[in-house]
Amino acid sequence: MTQPSDPRAERARIAAKVQGGAAERLSALGYSAGAVDALLTLDAVQFQYQRRMAKGEFLQLLIARMGLDLEPSQLQGLYAVSRITYGILRPEPMPATIGLVAEELSLDPSRASRIVADLVGLGYVTRQASQADGRVSVIAPTPKGHALIARLRHDRWALLMDAISDWSEADILRFSDLFGRYVDGMNRVMTQAATEQDATPSQP
Repeated sequence: MTQPSDPRAERARIAAKVQGGAAERLSALGYSAGAVDALLTLDAVQFQYQRRMAKGEFLQLLIARMGLDLEPSQLQGLYAVSRITYGILRPEPMPATIGLVAEELSLDPSRASRIVADLVGLGYVTRQASQADGRVSVIAPTPKGHALIARLRHDRWALLMDAISDWSEADILRFSDLFGRYVDGMNRVMTQAATEQDATPSQP
């Protein structure tokens, strides 16, 4: 019977496989051997996490745990409508439209429209003509949709708390601080790169 691999050993194996000279470059920047190992492990962990998120494994686990007859894309669509409607992680609340749902999910409008149509058919959202512009459809969660979102948030937090069940409060505080700083740094780098790209004259 195959024994489960040690997570730390697996991360080290992946780091060694994909580093492609990164250790030498990091060492040349003045990082200690311990810091280089830690950075390569972070890179491997981030890759594993992003791959599982991209495959929708976390949403699939939630769906299975709750016994829902939904596709991950439909669940993401419902979340998107809720975030737009109530301004969650957005500048301000606003009526959800197909265009905004497509933007929120990084999908083309036709795909977003199909997801919304599925959610309407399942009774989780309504789709009505905007009072301001009859050519535009406004999407909003129904009471059934609100109830499902509340259940999802509860079960999502239950899974997250299970994942860190052996952490101390100090671990949680430190991780929150360091991860927040990491995300801020990545946002700064990406914003700067986008600004520089926009400022670069296009080639004739």
